[in-house]
Amino acid sequence: METVFWDTFLAESLQKPWRIQQVRSIETQLPIPKAPHVFVFTETLGPEKVEMLNNMVIALKWSANNVQILNIKLEQLDDLTVWPEPKAILFFGDEFPGDIGVIKNWYGHRMGQTHSLQKLLEQTDLKRQTWQHLKDFAGIDR
Repeated sequence: METVFWDTFLAESLQKPWRIQQVRSIETQLPIPKAPHVFVFTETLGPEKVEMLNNMVIALKWSANNVQILNIKLEQLDDLTVWPEPKAILFFGDEFPGDIGVIKNWYGHRMGQTHSLQKLLEQTDLKRQTWQHLKDFAGIDR
């Protein structure tokens, strides 16, 4: 009987990356988004950045129910890895675990990464590249 447990344990553990997570209280954990798509960033939002995010959602032809905007601290990144259902997460900025423009599997979530909103305001020539990242993330071929 014990052998079956250990065989199952080994088989399941090889499928997922091992991670030791710091135990935190429920009050400090991020809420689980209801929307299937999540835009994640660490920067402070001003009116220009909010307008830019709204324009991205409109350009993708998504409704407000399809995407949730999530402003986090980097210490909260582990909270995203344990969400019970898979999400499509797009990180804005290069401080996140990934490469700009690359879509990959990240702890069971579909993850993409693009330029930070601040960088897009400062270097408008990156907007075309970011639009391509958004289309790739959304699975749109236009």
